Amino acid sequence: MNADSVNCVCKVLVICILIISSIFDIKRKVVPMWLLGTGVIVSACGCLVMITIGDKSIYQSLIMIIPAAAIFVMNILKKKAIGVGDGYMLIIMSGLMSLKCYEISIAMAVIFSFLVSAYLICFKKIGKKNVIPFIPFLAAGSFVGIIAV
Repeated sequence: MNADSVNCVCKVLVICILIISSIFDIKRKVVPMWLLGTGVIVSACGCLVMITIGDKSIYQSLIMIIPAAAIFVMNILKKKAIGVGDGYMLIIMSGLMSLKCYEISIAMAVIFSFLVSAYLICFKKIGKKNVIPFIPFLAAGSFVGIIAV
């Protein structure tokens, strides 16, 4: 199996996991642990394969875990600052994406989230205290990141 086919399989897996997680996040405001656990296992396997074939370095993999670690630390310091599921989702994405794709995905997710939140607050569709699921924005950002890379 060559690097291009591994990349393609990993991209399809990450989009599938993000779409399924987005549905749970929107409908139930929580992503089931079985889904997150399965995603982390799939991500770890994908990451090991990418490292083995030389498509990703261990250093890149460790760098890509930093945003997820930041979310976990924020969650410990201030309850409900951001969902733990978002941190797990970033771990899943980090194992199945290249560094460039991951960076673009997170940046686009933050931009999409900001724009939608600003719109909803400005037009009084929601209050400032309302919680908006972030995983759908990660899915949209990942779609853009995958297309861009």
